[in-house]
Amino acid sequence: MTKGQVRLTKNLTHLNVAISLAYLLFRYFIKKQTPFGEESYDIQKVFQYLHIMTVPLLVFIFGLVWYVHISPKIISGSKKKLTSGLYLLTAFVVMILSGYLIQMPFFVGVSLVGVLHSIVGGLWVVIFYLHVYKK
Repeated sequence: MTKGQVRLTKNLTHLNVAISLAYLLFRYFIKKQTPFGEESYDIQKVFQYLHIMTVPLLVFIFGLVWYVHISPKIISGSKKKLTSGLYLLTAFVVMILSGYLIQMPFFVGVSLVGVLHSIVGGLWVVIFYLHVYKK
């Protein structure tokens, strides 16, 4: 990968991690008390919108990373960081599929899929940073 591609991938990942973390906090942990019970802050919708708008860019970048990094490594038989790379690949596919299912209003297990999406997303972030920054 070129330095520009690496920088773009890292920066877009940092942006999505920040947005996703803010959305997670406001979605599940930070609530306001009203006379009618707990309600979400209005900013939660902003973070949700930003997450939905920026993640497709990350999926696009994943296609680029697949083309210039993942498939050449698989074809060449490189073993360097293979395990973390395969975990990243698997987690990313699970996040894409679960993110799609969350958007389906007729899908019965939306809340369970949302929790799965959040957990796998958290694992993906940890594995990504280990994969990229560990020497």
